[in-house]
Amino acid sequence: MWANEYGALKKQNRKRFDALCLADRNTITVAMESIQNASWNLYEVERVRKDLIDMAEKAREEGKTLAEALGPDRRRVFDEMAREIESGDFVDWLCQYGSWYYLPFHAGVVLFQALLGQTEHLMLLVLLTPMFLLTAFGVACLRRKIWVSASSREKREMLMRLVSVVVILLVFGLAFLAMGTVEDLGTVSAVLYAGLDLLIFFGSRLLSRFRYNQTARRHPWR
Repeated sequence: MWANEYGALKKQNRKRFDALCLADRNTITVAMESIQNASWNLYEVERVRKDLIDMAEKAREEGKTLAEALGPDRRRVFDEMAREIESGDFVDWLCQYGSWYYLPFHAGVVLFQALLGQTEHLMLLVLLTPMFLLTAFGVACLRRKIWVSASSREKREMLMRLVSVVVILLVFGLAFLAMGTVEDLGTVSAVLYAGLDLLIFFGSRLLSRFRYNQTARRHPWR
């Protein structure tokens, strides 16, 4: 069985994080809220968390908190750390978001369609869910591009919110247009569709472990 480098790193980070003082835990939590926008590769995100924990432990040895050691310009330090990691691609995003949220939801919808028969609202969800997936990826791409390129933190956050609102409005508009195209999947087709979703779900979990192990070889944490 493949080694799970991401799982091992995350477990160690959690244990070391819990041993830090409250002030350092809060500083790292705030830092990670920003850093997580820079990459869809969860191994890379955990690797940055490890670096922050290392810095916090070193600061503790000097009798300081992490915030005190980094100084008032620490947000810039966090941004620089985030820009140095691999950003990931669609497969990384799918392993993170698609496999945990989209695929189980879509499989559940088509299974309900198979059990309950023709239901217009369920069929609409079956048709629209793939569109929501691609839309979510598009929003994520735009938000990350803004995060990387915008120099002002305030401007960055405002643009990211604006993108999300505009895209959500567009999706609702497309949803209303799609309501006139609802067709019956049929019980057998719905079951096969759900089975394919579940197969992709478990496959993506194996793929994510393989990809994170590859990243660990390029950027070892041990």
